[in-house]
Amino acid sequence: CSSDLNHTIFNAPTLFDYDVVVMDAGAIFASVRAAARGEGEYLTHTDIPVVNGASVDGTAGLGALLQRRRDEVQRTLENGSTVVVYASAPSSFGGVAGFPGVDTYFYLPAPDGMAWDASTLVGGEGPRAAVVDHEHPFVRVYETYERDLMYRAYFNERTPGFARHARVFLRSAGGAPVGVEFRVLNGRLIFMPTPRHPGDDWFRSEEHTSELQS
Repeated sequence: CSSDLNHTIFNAPTLFDYDVVVMDAGAIFASVRAAARGEGEYLTHTDIPVVNGASVDGTAGLGALLQRRRDEVQRTLENGSTVVVYASAPSSFGGVAGFPGVDTYFYLPAPDGMAWDASTLVGGEGPRAAVVDHEHPFVRVYETYERDLMYRAYFNERTPGFARHARVFLRSAGGAPVGVEFRVLNGRLIFMPTPRHPGDDWFRSEEHTSELQS
């Protein structure tokens, strides 16, 4: 099967058509913030300009597009697919018309009783991690870039619901969870530490894949 790689949150095809979707949380957040501020030009998959306003006169409204992406990710997980996320520290900003309070993980559903906020994910930086669950299938993915690692967030194991829902397969040198799987809806949500250069073409799958970056 073919792979579709290196799309943005704006120009990616419909996400729920894929078995695996890879998302760079920090890069997506930065690009949405830039679009909201009018910094740069962004197009949809069919080359429609994205604007921070209503979808009128041949344009795609940013707020409506973000809502659509959130719905697509939910349906992706409902379909039983896998969503892989390069983890980043939680942050937020305002200013998207019709979509107030954008945060780093606005598009991701969470297990019951959990949220992808600062109580669950903590910003941090580190170049080392260790495998603690050798049976997890994404260990092989991690091994493709472990020498070029720079994780940018870790999980707070004390947050409510973490112990019940989380499967930790990677920990930082100091023991913090940096590679974690959650069962969400009918699918799998897998948080991975970031490569130092997330744009590198390291991810390969025998399944259909859409990779979202900045």
